[in-house]
Amino acid sequence: MATAQELYDDLVAEHLARPEVSMGRMLHADGLKVEGKAYAFFSRDRVVLKLPAARAGELVGEGRA
Repeated sequence: MATAQELYDDLVAEHLARPEVSMGRMLHADGLKVEGKAYAFFSRDRVVLKLPAARAGELVGEGRA
């Protein structure tokens, strides 16, 4: 099973191939941004994603987040 860091590294590599995505500083960590808005970063051995509230609720309800 891949580590959280490996999953994040794969996510970064895949998303940076898109022209609208860039890396940027977000408080204490570098992360992925689209149009200047952060949506993913790595912190304390975890991948942190900004998701719409409905999707986040689904994942929590399924016990996956």
